[in-house]
Amino acid sequence: MPDHMHICDLGVFQRIIGNLLFGMVFDRMVPGADTKSRVQAAWYMIEREYVNLRISQRISGLTLSMFCNEKKIHGSQPSLRGVKAAETRWLLPAVVSAFEKLASDSDEHRLAVRCGRCACGYLDTMQNIEGHVPTPEEASDIRRFVYHLTMSYSALRWSSYQRGLVRWGLTPKFHFLCHLADMCSYSNPRSNWTYMDEDFMGIIKKLVKGCFAGTKFENAQVKTAVRWALAYELSCAFHDL
Repeated sequence: MPDHMHICDLGVFQRIIGNLLFGMVFDRMVPGADTKSRVQAAWYMIEREYVNLRISQRISGLTLSMFCNEKKIHGSQPSLRGVKAAETRWLLPAVVSAFEKLASDSDEHRLAVRCGRCACGYLDTMQNIEGHVPTPEEASDIRRFVYHLTMSYSALRWSSYQRGLVRWGLTPKFHFLCHLADMCSYSNPRSNWTYMDEDFMGIIKKLVKGCFAGTKFENAQVKTAVRWALAYELSCAFHDL
């Protein structure tokens, strides 16, 4: 089953956010005499949208290196970097809303807004599904949002190519997103995403790190297993109380 977290939050959404931020800064959609000041202006707008949309899970700041290669600004594909999956998911609507307020009536901006809005529409629909199987209406909405997202993004990629710009790069994850949308007919993407697995690995990582203190390397594995078993037994015992 395709996984929403790796396909969207750590894939498609990163590309969309990166390109929207790149446009805001380098197409001079925000005020500022130089790149640094425009990045800061873009961040101020995102902060306001965080508040307007009542988003609590936020990134703490924005730098140029977070969405483009500083050494090859116009020679590499824009993409969000160094941001956790859940933070990316909640950054998307804030960036899309900020970009929309600055957008002109040009075809490129209309396509970019449509792409971002469809991504947010998919996200909202997916997060409001109750149970393991979406209703036929919810599944249809998800397929519609993903279809228009990919069509808009592809049109932006073709437009950039024609103008000799390195933007809106396509990756295999856009293809996987289409499969994910098709599978929504019988499965809620949240039922299969790997956030819980990633959280579990983070817990185990901390546990292993704690077990290495004062322990020989060859004994650390046994110590980790014993501590995990003890923690599991305690959690089960308290759960029954």
